[in-house]
Amino acid sequence: MTAVVSCPAEIRRGTLHDCRDLLTVYQTTRWFSRQYSTVEEVKSEHRGRLFNRREWRVAVMDDRVVGETVFRNEETSWGGLIGIIDSIDVDIRYQKQHIGTGLVRNAEQELAQRGATRVVTYTAPENYNFWMKLGYFSRGSIVRLRCRLADVRTRGTLSVRGKPLAEFYHTPRILRYSNVATPGLVGRLASEIVDRGHRGRVLQVVRDEKTIGVAVVLKRDPVRGEIAVDVYPGNENLMQDAIILALRASSRYRVSEVECLVPSDRTHYFEETGSWRVEDPLLVPVTRLL
Repeated sequence: MTAVVSCPAEIRRGTLHDCRDLLTVYQTTRWFSRQYSTVEEVKSEHRGRLFNRREWRVAVMDDRVVGETVFRNEETSWGGLIGIIDSIDVDIRYQKQHIGTGLVRNAEQELAQRGATRVVTYTAPENYNFWMKLGYFSRGSIVRLRCRLADVRTRGTLSVRGKPLAEFYHTPRILRYSNVATPGLVGRLASEIVDRGHRGRVLQVVRDEKTIGVAVVLKRDPVRGEIAVDVYPGNENLMQDAIILALRASSRYRVSEVECLVPSDRTHYFEETGSWRVEDPLLVPVTRLL
């Protein structure tokens, strides 16, 4: 039987007022990936149309926010409605006190109430033991594919076209659904464009005036782009055309290289579209049944 541990922190919904404390949290946990120096930088990650459709919880202890988690539901073709934990951070000075455990269990409870049957997240290998102790196990693997745009095997006329995503109030299904793509990737990249204003495009993949998938193109830095591509079930034969559509759209941002996180058993969709290099993404997908 799994031991029940008590979380010493109060867990509640996050607000923009919490971002002052979260700046310190990020400076102790995310220093290896980004240097945060202002509260506004943290606020920019907690506002916008897509972020507002997510659930945001913070852990409060000693009258300050010492941790947070962001999570959401996503529909899949293989697991029904699942939960995705997008991020979890706990101030390094407050770790080893079950605060991270409390945030995860709170997210699981809320996701289950919304109908999720399992939770999926991605962790660095050095953090795998934390998730394993919470009952998570690795599910498959993902790889990072890289391709120089000069090596893209372009075709003549594609059987699909890209239609820019129009203004929306409710999050479109294509941004909260995964079939072929890595779960959660489409929504994450789209949020960087729609919410944070990063350069890129969110395209509905259309055939015969019917939306059959999505292609998200993000300019990651001056030389590198990132894409996320997916199609609805029954349209897998159009996946390669959708990938080429995304690669063509990337060229407008004058990047020389494009990358994509892909489940290791789905790389065959990319093989005929260009000369892709396979790299370790340093992320482990883990999951737990609810």
